[in-house]
Amino acid sequence: PFLTYYFIRWSRFKADPTIKQHLKLKPGEIPDAEALPQDEGVSIDFTPAGNSPKEKQANLIRARQTGGFNELKELLYETQFKRAEQLLMDFSRDGVALRILVDGMWHPLDSWDRETGDAVLASLKYLAGLNPAERRARQSGPIPFKSEIGKANVTITSQGVPTGERVQVKYEITVKEALPFSQLGMFPEMVQQVKSALDKP
Repeated sequence: PFLTYYFIRWSRFKADPTIKQHLKLKPGEIPDAEALPQDEGVSIDFTPAGNSPKEKQANLIRARQTGGFNELKELLYETQFKRAEQLLMDFSRDGVALRILVDGMWHPLDSWDRETGDAVLASLKYLAGLNPAERRARQSGPIPFKSEIGKANVTITSQGVPTGERVQVKYEITVKEALPFSQLGMFPEMVQQVKSALDKP
């Protein structure tokens, strides 16, 4: 009986390593949930579109299952960190070109292959409550999210173009207070020029 118990018990341990974890739990404790691939990478909490909590949850689940959810989180985190005002995604037959607008200047990002771009776009559209299968008609929707950098609100707008599809992700910029000329990097001579120009009719 002892050998039978030992070998059967050991075979079950090998088949399911979580059994040991359950045996170590105290009464009332819940085992840690297994990490999913969608939970890897940067941590971002999205507020998906929807008229009810159930619809919002469904949109979030769809976005997480597209295969491009982690790339989307990395992209939004990078653009938020770089203080981007806009993100442009130009879809063509061969790939996706990415650009961000920072302080009035456009800067290119690493391009994606078409498969990755389509997966990321599907995640974006699900979170905004849009139709990922629609690639020609104009669609628009907001996506609020929160990362370790802070809260952000973006509006995604997609539109079919002759070369494929263009997607604009526009950040809602909130200005807390006006900065003085000195903090904007202007020399006193430049300030006088601006003031004289403003005083003219």
